[in-house]
Amino acid sequence: MEARRLNHGQRIAPTLIICPTSVVDSWENEILLRFEPAFRPRWARHYGQNKLTAEEMKGKELVITTYGSLLSRQVHLKGFSNDYNALQAVKKAGLPLFTTEWR
Repeated sequence: MEARRLNHGQRIAPTLIICPTSVVDSWENEILLRFEPAFRPRWARHYGQNKLTAEEMKGKELVITTYGSLLSRQVHLKGFSNDYNALQAVKKAGLPLFTTEWR
């Protein structure tokens, strides 16, 4: 599915919700309870075994993840002396949460 577009053709970027692991299920339940199926946003969980690729994230309107999912075993940010080096390492690793444009 393609992300919804605004009237002038621009794609709507997905919204990222970052929460503690203990409330991921609550967020999902609220989506199911608060929206009628026809109006429910396209959403996904980016957590545990349910990790999305950057391309899969583009097709969603809402992505729910945890604080722990922001940390990566591929990039050791504590070893960098400044934010620029950390940003370059994250870009090089191609981590979906950091390469997706969020709303």
